[in-house]
Amino acid sequence: MQKKVKRSLKRPKKMKLGQPTLPLPTWIVFWSLVFCTMIMIVATFTTAITPFMEPAYDPSADISDLRMELDRTVTALGLIE
Repeated sequence: MQKKVKRSLKRPKKMKLGQPTLPLPTWIVFWSLVFCTMIMIVATFTTAITPFMEPAYDPSADISDLRMELDRTVTALGLIE
C-alpha cells in the first residue's frame, strides 16, 4: 500500500508572480537572433530559387552577333589587303 502524498498547488515563495525569469535585454537579444535567422533563411531560399524562376539563357543570339562581327572584321581585313 502506498502513502498518499499531499501536493500543494501554491507557487514556491522564491518565485514571485509576474516576475520574468529572464531579464529584458536577454529576450531582446534572443528575438533579434531569431529574426536574423529568419531573414537569412528567406534570403538564401530566394537566392537559390531565382535561377529557376527566370527564363533560360539562350546564347544563340549572342553567337549570331559574334559571327556577324567576325564576318565584318574578315571582310574589312580582306579589303585592306
